[in-house]
Amino acid sequence: MAEEFPNTDVTGIDIVPPDVLSRPSTVLPSNCVLKVADGTTEIKKYRVAFDIIHFRAAHLGMPNLATILLEDSAHALVPGGLLLLIHCVPIILKDDLSAYPVTDEGQPEEPLIGSVKLTLKKPA
Repeated sequence: MAEEFPNTDVTGIDIVPPDVLSRPSTVLPSNCVLKVADGTTEIKKYRVAFDIIHFRAAHLGMPNLATILLEDSAHALVPGGLLLLIHCVPIILKDDLSAYPVTDEGQPEEPLIGSVKLTLKKPA
């Protein structure tokens, strides 16, 4: 993103160091900062700081996901900013290539696949 949009500042935050940092030959663009930090606490440090916040598979390590995504991200976005969420439900296949049902532990075998639609409105 930093190379594609050189007139922007790109900040990446992940609790695991990205592979790119382990390669000695890698030179990051001057408009790119990669932080190794806990996103659940790091996002709280930013207020009205980002035009876009993008989460991909962050739910795997965030027990208080709703608070982080909706409250903390809203505070970190500029007015009119965009929150992009990428979430997946893994499908595990049996030997016959049929899928195991996706269930919650201790619950009957009912699919947990659903969707949530959020509408953000400007304050009056």
